[in-house]
Amino acid sequence: LIVIDKMTQEKKEISFDKILQALGRWANIKNIGLEENGIKFTKWGIKVDKYNRTNIKNIYAIWDCVEWNPMFTHWANNEGRWVVRNIILPAIKSSTRKAILPAVLYTNTEVARVGKTEVELLEHYTENDIVSKIIYFDKNDRSVLTQDTVGFIKINFKRVTGKILGATIAWSRAGEMLPILTEAMQNNVTAYKISK
Repeated sequence: LIVIDKMTQEKKEISFDKILQALGRWANIKNIGLEENGIKFTKWGIKVDKYNRTNIKNIYAIWDCVEWNPMFTHWANNEGRWVVRNIILPAIKSSTRKAILPAVLYTNTEVARVGKTEVELLEHYTENDIVSKIIYFDKNDRSVLTQDTVGFIKINFKRVTGKILGATIAWSRAGEMLPILTEAMQNNVTAYKISK
């Protein structure tokens, strides 16, 4: 397979045994009584507010039945804990709906990401508003020393402020590197500070 690097326009040949085409999945909300109980939903899932409440305030929804929710088990666990906390302590409600969500695919060459991809960002920003930097591991000292040179890290950030908007890592230890970028995003550490 021949692929073209978007940044450098360099052609690279990649060998493979099989290709997996993953099409995603849909919220499983059929025949669970939503219409009968007046709960609002779309074909994408159940509508919730920032506290995971449906339009009927004492009915909550989490995880893959929620409209546009990320379908990760760690996200479901996180939402479930916050829903229980908010039910027990209603006076001090808190939300995870806007939390920064890291995710890792544990494949041989892990793929880890947090925030938005460049494609997702271009739906809201112009190409001049954001910067996307890619660093390949074939020039990294540790990677060369350990002969683990296949992979890259890509960080998307605002051009002027350096605010990190998303990152993707493909490498054998991508999941170990992701917390640094997730923490940087949560604490507004800029890409410029990280580069130093």
